[in-house]
Amino acid sequence: MFKIAYFEKQNTILIWVVCIIGMIVILFFGLNTEKMINEDGETMPIGLTIFNIILFLAAFLLFYDMKIILSNERLIVKFGIGIFKKEFKLEEIDKSSIDIHKPSMINGIGWRYSLKGDMLFNTKFGTAVRFKLKHKSKSYSIVTSNYEELKEKLIQATEKKSSENNT
Repeated sequence: MFKIAYFEKQNTILIWVVCIIGMIVILFFGLNTEKMINEDGETMPIGLTIFNIILFLAAFLLFYDMKIILSNERLIVKFGIGIFKKEFKLEEIDKSSIDIHKPSMINGIGWRYSLKGDMLFNTKFGTAVRFKLKHKSKSYSIVTSNYEELKEKLIQATEKKSSENNT
């Protein structure tokens, strides 16, 4: 049974803003389709408006927030409704590699890969908890407001999990 040691939910403000503005524009033009006529005298099909609304809703549902969940078994980072998620088993996390760093703003926002294969999960710019997996050289970073708390709880959870596996 999973016991949650840490939970954080971060809203992806950029997705909220883009989707809301996009939906307003689409609805404005979509509801005025009879006034939009091309050079052949054809109006814009309503299906195009419906398709665009579905596209924006899908983007919103996939990325509207990021959840960080640390349980007694694993660390989970998931976006939106959970189709895009990454799980790390605690016994695979190298406890000695857990540290805090500030990723460059050049990396952007979202689920990002560096040229070295490192992964970054963030919804905003800030400070991250970084760690490596045992037997792998790439690092994983999770940007959070409570980076000190996540670091400490992750260290405690990995220590507890390794002591359970040794007994």
